[in-house]
Amino acid sequence: LGSGVFQFVYTKLSGRVSQDVLLDLRGRIFRHAQVLSVDFHERYTSGRLISRSTTDVESLRELLDEGLQELINTLLSFLSISVVLLVLDGWTGALAVLSFVPLYLLVRLYQRRAGRVFARRSTAIASVIVKFGETMN
Repeated sequence: LGSGVFQFVYTKLSGRVSQDVLLDLRGRIFRHAQVLSVDFHERYTSGRLISRSTTDVESLRELLDEGLQELINTLLSFLSISVVLLVLDGWTGALAVLSFVPLYLLVRLYQRRAGRVFARRSTAIASVIVKFGETMN
């Protein structure tokens, strides 16, 4: 019961904080875009700016809503399990903990590849937004 109450309070509090942060960030992005020079707006298409700000804010929303709690839970679980393994059997525990190094390297490789795909996706979205804006004008 206590765990459920804490989970509810955490969910409500983190939801409110993340929405406040995102609202403030959207306002800052809008105000910043308004004070940029005309030269800047001529170099960067509106589609590129909209796509970039939208995807960046969405990424932060996902991090605040889901990723941060998962990251904390995963790190705490990993650390506590690692300590228990090392205390129970140092050699086997060390081997188990070290087995995460290749996994970490694979995740980093995936992140680099996914980053390139995400950049191409953002460019494609910007092109669609530009075409839409030009068509509607």
